[in-house]
Amino acid sequence: MLYTYIKFLSRIALRYYFYEIEINGKENLPKSPTPTLYLPNHQAAFLDPIIVGAYNHFPIHFITRSDVFNPISDLFYKRLNMMPIYRMRDGVRNLNKNATIFDKCVDILNKEGQILMFPEGNQEGDYYLRLLSKGFYRISQQFLSGTDKELQLVPVGINYFNHDHSGHKLILNFGEPIDARPLIMNEDGESSVETYKKTRTILSDAMKSLMVIPDYTENYPKQVASINRNAEKYSFAELREKLGQNVPISKPRVFLWLRYLKPILAIPNLPVHILVWYVLNKKMTNPLFESSLKIGFLVLLLPLWIGLVFIVASVLFGLLFATAFSLVQLAFLFAYSLCGRYQRA
Repeated sequence: MLYTYIKFLSRIALRYYFYEIEINGKENLPKSPTPTLYLPNHQAAFLDPIIVGAYNHFPIHFITRSDVFNPISDLFYKRLNMMPIYRMRDGVRNLNKNATIFDKCVDILNKEGQILMFPEGNQEGDYYLRLLSKGFYRISQQFLSGTDKELQLVPVGINYFNHDHSGHKLILNFGEPIDARPLIMNEDGESSVETYKKTRTILSDAMKSLMVIPDYTENYPKQVASINRNAEKYSFAELREKLGQNVPISKPRVFLWLRYLKPILAIPNLPVHILVWYVLNKKMTNPLFESSLKIGFLVLLLPLWIGLVFIVASVLFGLLFATAFSLVQLAFLFAYSLCGRYQRA
């Protein structure tokens, strides 16, 4: 129930946060429960899995960096199907715990479950695809070697224009499912270094085909400069073609006077805005978590705030006034997001 509730709120929050969401390849999503690994590129911390999970037909289990887990958050995260994965930076002795997590992943897949993991292994703010790590292959091989079931690898391309600030476009691409068994298991029913390299190459190519800027080339700085508000009018295919041909896209006009309007639009939800500002400026150390934190407040804190105001306003001024004020809160929040769109390129 918690997963379904958070998924519902996430879809609403994403529609508020992003000016436009273009989704391609939804027909590639499984129509019925089947063992599936979703494999997206990774730029924006928790925002990436929220996006993929929000627009999927079935619940997804998420492999998540272990350092976000603690005794207080464990229960909440587990209810959202999150599982910790340990990296070298988490301590060599903790790496052995990954074997237990991989066993759990195999058990989930055996029950027709679906798992999301990031094959790049970590997050960066880069648009291009980085070298894939071996985690996805290890889980696939372990699952396939113990069953006759099939496994689908679904490449995913998440393309942001500016995920740190609201009011910009998002392009989400789901690629055609890849049948893992012919790639990972050879004629003898075993895997090898060669099958790993082959699988990694095929998956990399599939993921790159879903990304606006797939590779780091000498033209990469110019391509990044073209990822601006004017570029948002193009579809994924059109934008990829323009960037591939190095067609420059001019920067849009910026309306700096909107900085004076935003504080006024923040008034109906002022406590939430103040708390977000405080956490972003005083507590957050990694800027890559900025968009995730904002979406988190939209999903978890804002409904509580609006609900609290609605109850108090109903008691003091009546149901009609409380309903009208709630609509004002939502309208001002949407206008606040649009200000962010036109306040920057």
